[in-house]
Amino acid sequence: MSISVVRLRCEYRENPLGIDAKSPRLSWELRSRESGARQSAYQVLVGTTPDSSDLWDSGRVLSAESLGILYAGRKLQSGQRAFWKVRAWDGRGLVSAWSRPAFFEIGLLSERDWDDARWISDSSRPAPKDPYADDPAPLFSKNFVLPRGVKSARLYITGLGYFEARLNGASVSDAQLEPGWTNFSRRVYYRTLDVTKLLKRGENQLTALVAAGWWSPLPLKMFGGGVILTESLPTGRPRLIAKLDVILSDGKKQTFVTDESWLALESALRFQNNYLGEVWDFSAQNAEPRRAVLATEPVGVLQCESQPPIKAIERLKPVSLTELRAGVWLADFGVNFAGRIGFESVSGAKITVRYGELLHKDGTLNPLTGVCGQIKGGKKEDQGATATSARPSIPAVQEDTFLNAENSPVSTKFVFRGFRYAEISGCEKKPEVWAERLASSVESAGEFECSEPLLNQIQEATRRTFLSNLFSVQSDCPHREKFGYGGDIVATRDAFLYNFDMATLYAKIARDYADAALPGGALPDTAPSIGLNYCGVGWPLAHPLLLDELRRWHGDQRVTEENYGACLAHLEFLQKKYGDGPVRDGLTDHEARVQSPPEPTLTWLYAECLRLGARLAESLGKSADARRLRARATRVEKSAPEPPQTQTCLTYALEYAPLSEAERAKTLARLLADLEKHGGHLTTGIYGTKFLLDVLCREGRADIAYALATKKTVPSWGAMLAGGATTLWEHWEFSDNTYSHNHPMFGSISAFFFAHLAGIQPEKDAMGFDRVALRPQFPAGLSWARATYNSVRGPIRLSWKRVGAKIALEIQLPPGCIATLSLAGRKPQALESGVHKLRI
Repeated sequence: MSISVVRLRCEYRENPLGIDAKSPRLSWELRSRESGARQSAYQVLVGTTPDSSDLWDSGRVLSAESLGILYAGRKLQSGQRAFWKVRAWDGRGLVSAWSRPAFFEIGLLSERDWDDARWISDSSRPAPKDPYADDPAPLFSKNFVLPRGVKSARLYITGLGYFEARLNGASVSDAQLEPGWTNFSRRVYYRTLDVTKLLKRGENQLTALVAAGWWSPLPLKMFGGGVILTESLPTGRPRLIAKLDVILSDGKKQTFVTDESWLALESALRFQNNYLGEVWDFSAQNAEPRRAVLATEPVGVLQCESQPPIKAIERLKPVSLTELRAGVWLADFGVNFAGRIGFESVSGAKITVRYGELLHKDGTLNPLTGVCGQIKGGKKEDQGATATSARPSIPAVQEDTFLNAENSPVSTKFVFRGFRYAEISGCEKKPEVWAERLASSVESAGEFECSEPLLNQIQEATRRTFLSNLFSVQSDCPHREKFGYGGDIVATRDAFLYNFDMATLYAKIARDYADAALPGGALPDTAPSIGLNYCGVGWPLAHPLLLDELRRWHGDQRVTEENYGACLAHLEFLQKKYGDGPVRDGLTDHEARVQSPPEPTLTWLYAECLRLGARLAESLGKSADARRLRARATRVEKSAPEPPQTQTCLTYALEYAPLSEAERAKTLARLLADLEKHGGHLTTGIYGTKFLLDVLCREGRADIAYALATKKTVPSWGAMLAGGATTLWEHWEFSDNTYSHNHPMFGSISAFFFAHLAGIQPEKDAMGFDRVALRPQFPAGLSWARATYNSVRGPIRLSWKRVGAKIALEIQLPPGCIATLSLAGRKPQALESGVHKLRI
């Protein structure tokens, strides 16, 4: 046999516990030591046991495809587990061994499958009149008896806003900040958990602590009142829904559901807000329990949470712990990150933790770059609070409080912070403090390394920045905003895709955009929508762009089928608003050092949005829509005025404008002249920087792109690192009071590393990386580079190094992947799977 079948996945997950799909998509990777190996046929067996095929036998299917194979067997039922395995035939007709069995398990496919489970709340205790007053998080509990041992048990559970569940005192999951943030009026995600080992014969107890999260925000007037979350998000009192299915050792089933038999009591968590933090009072956790009540206000449909849960990805100890003054300590964790803080053991009547990315010159904490929504002045009354209210502090810094702790381990639970430094006051002795980095638990997908240490440092800082901004949305910063801005996705989506497996998280974000559609079809600046709609055509471009990228990178066509209607409605809205162009309003290039007018840049983005819509329509066989959208894109392009001589405008033109060969050469010459005029420095912002590196490489000037990437003076990535950055800044210049120091948008440089220095790129019409363009660049000053991208078809590797006057190139491609190697001055070369070694 020449091929083997490995890494079986269902709905882009390995052995998923809880999926909604009635016809799940099955995928696998192929391995072979032979060059040119390929799959010519496959057979899938699906059964109720690892060795059976009583659910489906596909038979031998003549196909080279190994992605998105639709299950077509017997109807699957809620809660059913199915085992599956695959074998494949190669191009010579030789059959592989069967793969190792994998499994998938169906969640609850309909509302009736929740049986009598109902949303419950503690609404017998109304919300306080002062929105900033203490509002203890309810702790729900249910005691039950199991007459025999347990064969298996599944817990289906979610809460609004965040919840943490425990069985017999043990946490049911290592997931944090559950459920993922969505438009809760449209959909609420739940988790399916195997809790077999946590149950016992006899008395058992299931508890769930439910905090405010995104479901019960405060009326903070962020950005001068431009964002007030209580006016934009669906809101309500904390609530819980759960169903516990238990199969006893004798095969009998018992089910326990949330209802009015549950108890609710006030927990030690007296206050929780995603920005203002948590207040824990450990002397107040024995309040009298009350009966839970049914929560009757409607919320969205319950769905299995398919994206990776937020988890602790690393525990950190301080690199230094300094006593600033009596009873006040400063912990330095060495790097900027997003996460939470805790103590091994601590005592104190009132322990306060404040967070910051920076220090003042005197070595004290500077919290100003993480202040909620730039609330730095004014009065508490401006925020709807009373003058005597403890909250919000002005400025509204990141702060958490622990009251009446007595030699016990404590930590925050339902809040994540963006920080490097923590100021701790009120401890009776030197604190034993730790921190945990939190992030959506996306798998690493790519690695890049080269001979230039600065680029390796930038890559490391970029990955840390990216993970700091993955909390079920792709955010702009983990402290003062935490919102899923489309602009950052447009600028960095390929950089994220190279570095991490974003298949399920990006599909979730695409659904978030569809759920956020405004009356008339317009897609907003953020998803979930928080009421911002001023950025213009560039930010909602994230929606069609993600649909297109998920097809190219992961072969996901279903997400396009589900979201095409929302995409088309948005394009129709743009037609009504802008006609055939030009576009005269919106953000052109956030944080560019030289500003550009909107007409040329945004008009081209409008045209690109239409072209993306046409590609999506074509992929669905909607040819009439595709022709209409392409014709509109052509008319819009023609309406764009001549671009002025700024790097941003010239870069946009080279990226999107329909230029003739002569016009392209002229535009490139103008761009190079402007770069020289600015001493070889860029003047671009969020989009221009991304486009600039790409177009320079496409136009044969990778040397200029490399020079930009390796600069060490402002503005540059090297200047950020020289300024002490461990994550990327929002602003090219150092800022000690306004701009975020943990912002992903300039992380677009990571895509330059993979796509151009290593040269790994999916073709424009690729379907799950089945076709790859290999275009490595060899700029002077770089002696070697190597990258691996773990595609859905298997690892793609490219490495090169200088050997005398030659370049030694090594390429590895998995079966099912065809590549075209394009090198300057050489005819393009087609490569099949296997290892290829060349000297040029």
